Amino acid sequence: MAFAIGFGWFGCLAVPAPSAASVASFFGRSAGHVANVAFAGADEALADVLPLVVMVQKRDLFDEAAVALDVARIQSLGVYADVQADVTEEATGVTVRYRVSGRTNAALPRLDAIRIEGNIKTKERVVLRRLRLAVGDSVEWQRLVAAMRRLQELRFFEKVRFCFGPPPAAADDSGVTLVVTIVEGLTQIGFGWLTYSSDNPDLGGLGPIAGYVNMNLFGTGAQFGFGGMWAETKVVVVGGRLLHPLDTAATLTFGAGYLDQEQELFDRDARETGDSYRALGTTAIAFWDQSLDRDEHWHLFGGMILARTRFRAAQGEPPAAGGRSALAIASVYLDRRDDRTEPTRGYVAELRLDQGYQDADAPERSRGFLRFNPELRGYWRLGPRHCFAAQGKAGVANRDIPFLAKYTLGGYSSMRGYPSEGMRGDTYIWGTVEYRFPIYEIRDDQAITGVVFSEAGDAWDRGSDDAPWQFRLSGGVGLRAIAGPFVLRADYGVARDSSGFYIHFGHYF
Repeated sequence: MAFAIGFGWFGCLAVPAPSAASVASFFGRSAGHVANVAFAGADEALADVLPLVVMVQKRDLFDEAAVALDVARIQSLGVYADVQADVTEEATGVTVRYRVSGRTNAALPRLDAIRIEGNIKTKERVVLRRLRLAVGDSVEWQRLVAAMRRLQELRFFEKVRFCFGPPPAAADDSGVTLVVTIVEGLTQIGFGWLTYSSDNPDLGGLGPIAGYVNMNLFGTGAQFGFGGMWAETKVVVVGGRLLHPLDTAATLTFGAGYLDQEQELFDRDARETGDSYRALGTTAIAFWDQSLDRDEHWHLFGGMILARTRFRAAQGEPPAAGGRSALAIASVYLDRRDDRTEPTRGYVAELRLDQGYQDADAPERSRGFLRFNPELRGYWRLGPRHCFAAQGKAGVANRDIPFLAKYTLGGYSSMRGYPSEGMRGDTYIWGTVEYRFPIYEIRDDQAITGVVFSEAGDAWDRGSDDAPWQFRLSGGVGLRAIAGPFVLRADYGVARDSSGFYIHFGHYF
């Protein structure tokens, strides 16, 4: 079993213990805060629109003036003759219910101007680029909803809302000004803690983990980060991502890293053989993700990975010779998720082809290899922040693929509960199901959630008498801390003869 104990950066002050009322007020759960926001009377076409218009949301400090402004914002749409707000005060908070009636048959207006408000840090061109709306477009409710959600997916903002204003003075009265109001949120974080692992090199032995991530560098939408772990396992990484480089509908991801890790070897039952090796490597990556349609559903993905690896004997002989390697990746995928950071509906289907070459050190020979990898992920919303998620992956490569290019399963990124790289081969199949549920919600973009998961799969060498396919199963539970664009996950997985505790960033899939 592997486990970790982490100590974050913190400070202590000799202050009186807070009262229950002050704690409830801090988390927006007192009588003076908004407990719920609801809508009544909206037809199906506008059910998804109204929540993107009103500024008041759960956990806000209740303000009558803000509710009155929201009534005016709904009226600005010009589709309801009567808009009212009912306020109900209770001990646990205030419920605000917006009632609309008298649906009009007025023609949908034209966008004569687009105005961005509230972007203190983020450049206006970043917001406009993600909207994908232009002056002269006719108003379409579904397109407006999709545009607001594209902004929300950036996770730069606590709120993204819109309403209509009068057209510019030079325009006629048939158009409107689209007013997009954003509230800037958390976009950078520094972290550090001590980690200890009993027997799992994923967590690196006793030593510090630290780093820094900025998701909106200088307000340009670019991402940059660096970090590392310096213990029994040593890792240093630096990288970034550019949003819409060269004014294209693409993202460019790049990075470099250094690894010094002792890795154990396992037999076909994922049990330790007693042998281990030390791998030292440097890696550079670059990936281009190109959107092919206006709604960003179809994508072409391509990239390159360059690596230099050396092996040192630890217990027994190293499993392979080191060398230089290059890997070219090309894929096409269809992304119909409702949110890329925290999806609750939709699916992703991908076909990927990897072409690689290893210039191996003696005594191994240099050779090329090919890998074919299909993938499918699906998400089903069961309620607010309740979601059932499933994924299936598979891969097949030529039989003489180099040792380091083989598929591996086990550890924090696949088959949790099995040891890191406990399964290895030229072929693999792997599936995961998760039930994700809320534990405590602070705001729409800040919450603690839980997960129950199960996984099955195997990696093996085709045609090998001592390595036939086996059905392997693992399962466990986990926690997710969500703060804007940042998701910290902690999972505990159990397999047949092993278990593991893992801390990492982002959802599992």
